[in-house]
Amino acid sequence: KRDSRAALYESCFLNLGVNNGPCAMGWLNDAVRYLTFKMQVPGLPATSDAAFRVRGMEPGESLPFAGPAQKWVWEDDELDVISREFDLACREIGELDARSRAEGRDRCV
Repeated sequence: KRDSRAALYESCFLNLGVNNGPCAMGWLNDAVRYLTFKMQVPGLPATSDAAFRVRGMEPGESLPFAGPAQKWVWEDDELDVISREFDLACREIGELDARSRAEGRDRCV
């Protein structure tokens, strides 16, 4: 099952989700493009600044090893936020794909 889920994530133009377990597979796969929203939930200790820091992550930032088109969005999954981030990601992906094609590769990520 893990392999088919990973293949599905990899085949997507861009994966969108909120901070949860299934999204973690994408975070750990350099071939997956993703935007993850709602990194923190008020009152949920597992998403507090301290919880992120104890795991070596800085609140407000993406994972230190995140590549192109891999971003944690530290805002709620509201339409305006999703639209803005999707548009930014599409531009970034377009630029990266154009560079990849110029270098003879199929896809940037």
